[in-house]
Amino acid sequence: MLFPDLSLKAALTCAKDVLPSTSINKFFNTPMPVSSLYTGREEKLENLNLSLLDVKPAAELSAQRRFWGVFHIDASSIEHAERSFAVISGFGKVAANEASAKAWLSSQSQPWLLIIDNADGVGVPIEKYFPEGGNGLIFVTTRNPTLRVHGTFGPNQGHYDFTGLEESDSNDLLLKAAGTKNPWTSSMKRSAAKICRTLGYLPLALVHAGKAILSGRCTLQNYLKTFNANLERVRKMGKSRKAMRNSPESDMIVYSSFDTVMEGLTQKGGTAAEDAMDLLKTFAFFDRHNIRFDILERAVRNPKRESAEREKTAEEERKLEHKLYHGSWSRRIKNFRWKYTLYAKAYLHQPPLPEALQDDGTPEGFDESRVRDALILLHQLSLISWDQENDTWSMHSIVHFWARERAEMGLDEQELWSAIAANILSRSILLPPLGDQEGEDTFRRDVAPHIAFITDFRRDLRSKILNNETSWFFSWSSLNPRINLTRSFRHIKFAYVSAQSGRWQEAEELLTPVARNASEKLGMEHPVTIDVTLFLASMYRHLDQDNKSADLQQKLLDASIERRGDNDLKSLKIRESLGLSRFQQSKYSEALALQQTAFDQLCAIHGRDHPKALGVMVQLGRVTRKFHDFKKSIRLHDEALAGLCKDQCPCHEQTCRGPSHLETIEARGHLAMAYFDRAYHSRDSQPRDVERAVELAEEAAEQRKDKLGDEHPLSLLAQCNLARMRAWRGRHEEAASQAIPIIRLGCAIAERDIGATHIGTLYGRLQLSEILILAKHYQEAERILLHVLDSHEKHRSLHFDRLYVLFHLIRCYNLQGRGDESYVFRQKLSEGIRTIYASHPTALENWEAFFFDPQNLSDPWMRLQVSQPSLPNEPLTTAPRREATWH
Repeated sequence: MLFPDLSLKAALTCAKDVLPSTSINKFFNTPMPVSSLYTGREEKLENLNLSLLDVKPAAELSAQRRFWGVFHIDASSIEHAERSFAVISGFGKVAANEASAKAWLSSQSQPWLLIIDNADGVGVPIEKYFPEGGNGLIFVTTRNPTLRVHGTFGPNQGHYDFTGLEESDSNDLLLKAAGTKNPWTSSMKRSAAKICRTLGYLPLALVHAGKAILSGRCTLQNYLKTFNANLERVRKMGKSRKAMRNSPESDMIVYSSFDTVMEGLTQKGGTAAEDAMDLLKTFAFFDRHNIRFDILERAVRNPKRESAEREKTAEEERKLEHKLYHGSWSRRIKNFRWKYTLYAKAYLHQPPLPEALQDDGTPEGFDESRVRDALILLHQLSLISWDQENDTWSMHSIVHFWARERAEMGLDEQELWSAIAANILSRSILLPPLGDQEGEDTFRRDVAPHIAFITDFRRDLRSKILNNETSWFFSWSSLNPRINLTRSFRHIKFAYVSAQSGRWQEAEELLTPVARNASEKLGMEHPVTIDVTLFLASMYRHLDQDNKSADLQQKLLDASIERRGDNDLKSLKIRESLGLSRFQQSKYSEALALQQTAFDQLCAIHGRDHPKALGVMVQLGRVTRKFHDFKKSIRLHDEALAGLCKDQCPCHEQTCRGPSHLETIEARGHLAMAYFDRAYHSRDSQPRDVERAVELAEEAAEQRKDKLGDEHPLSLLAQCNLARMRAWRGRHEEAASQAIPIIRLGCAIAERDIGATHIGTLYGRLQLSEILILAKHYQEAERILLHVLDSHEKHRSLHFDRLYVLFHLIRCYNLQGRGDESYVFRQKLSEGIRTIYASHPTALENWEAFFFDPQNLSDPWMRLQVSQPSLPNEPLTTAPRREATWH
């Protein structure tokens, strides 16, 4: 590994040079392009290139010594590093965290280069950012000399010194940046030399000095006069501003060069200059990487789309209200008051937007040329960089910091512009149904780092105000932020992004104050309260807090039935959601009653082929499986899948989900499980049940992986179920052995991401133990099962999964010739079945017959062999490198 002390641009130049024209390069993840102004250090770069070409780590890079991927970590802070790893995770389609990104890099057989940039802070744990393995090289750019100890190859004990430029190179860089024509006169060279000495030969400061001269703000002859005035002001600010208090003199010099450029922009005036300053202030509160241009465009256009969708939904609700309430004027007036209050307050509390992003009144509403003119101006001044291929913008870390902390950005200005930036991000995000459209999931993944940055900044900003760093009165709103309608919708949208990424705890924290405020101000029966509370309850379910989720939904349902009626659409929506929670609690009788009522009413209102009815049909199919009625479950899932696959619903103006919608993929996965469960549990299975299950599961797993990434919980569930089905289809120890490493790694990821006692982790370990038994690894299976049983009995003693744990323990003991030791487990299993199915004698009889069938407890393969044709086993090569399970 190599750790040179150099600038990012030097590292990028080197990386570009090493990549030949026939490169195998697939990823080139860098925050900015190589500058056309790059000057000097040719000999050092040549030595660095030679070191890269000659180095041979423990595992050969490749015969051609090329980089398959070049990746970047912003190590200026722990938070920035975490967001950089999340970006790398996106390339690998793994969980958006540091551990997953490093594991993905470590697993690659192709050579890669990781640039860890700006690792200057003493508290940055640089060692923990190093992926394992021998197929990669690491550059660290740093001003911290103590990090030199990590260098492992090259001259100078593994480090390169790329501090200030030589005097002649500095002069050349300044004069190039200033746009002066060569050959340069002696007078120009003398003036340039004075500026370079004052700026300490720092390349970034020299580039911005040149840009200030190029823009006409000053000349080569009088630049230092303006610069020195700004430097004195920056030094004074550094003493009073905590964020800049410990900045080195070199940074003060660079900040002063930025101020000089900014003064020129202010004096220039005009629409483009004013817009440029507004956008610079806005970008200062985004994450500094990958600022998509369409964030700005969508922030202008999305409100119109949302307004049109609201009108469409309102018209549908008016028709339904007439159908449901038969002219009840009191009810119509109440609904009108709710809607008027909601939309009026939302518009009254709209935060400001930069002038360039305000609707210009045209049908398009967005003046793209005006916005691009402003961005190009910032680009010409080297304040931002443009990735033309992806149409994204980025900022140097020092520019990013300066734009937030310069003298003109007091805490009141930071409060204003961070709120504006948050508003832009919020407006750019669409909630379902608009948010279900193609490409929206990718957009939400890309804006997640910006949301994380601005959320952290605004939290710190409130702390600064509370710590008396300024007068309290002008920022009282920061100390006591009211959850108004706009802020509520922002929290909901940010929570939606977090939930998609599997960051359920963050989503729960965003939603809790919104739900509480909505309940207090609008009432539990208000449509907004219902929607946000159901969203919050779903986060509780993901966080393995099923009781909390069910209690909240029951309270919501009682209020809705009392005030809105039993057959109201919102009441039916709550019933469906509560049914999911009861299912998770293994309270299947209640779940069935809730889902059946919701389904019957939705069919009466919309028709059986409506997407809402089809969605509940899927959940009915799930709960029906738990009553051992696999034939009905398959019929329900098959009908639901066929209906959801349609792009247009018959007899409905509303579009259906389509074959690649997440609800459709979920239905496909449940149909696969229904076929497999019939083969696994029932004597009435059909010859191709397992094969059909595998076909459907393969399609569902591939779709989830494409939509959500390899390590999203739902993708991991699909891959784990597929591995289990293939193991049973193979019907021999080798097939089981192939599934073991897939599920074992999945359990490790589940434990890492969601905890050892989470129901998802325990479900994964249950599946692992089942396959271990098939492979005759009895002792390991027994150890895992006892651990899982202990956790279930402490946290969820009446859960259905506990029955399976007891069943596999009895089977494991029998196969070891220790059946007499399983008496206690048999007793617990019998009691558990009778408790769950006390009011359903047929289901009770069927499950007792399955769990206590001597053949099941002694020969695991036999039941499937009775009815399933012999099929060749296929190697499990399509599963991802790592998987976790979900339930």
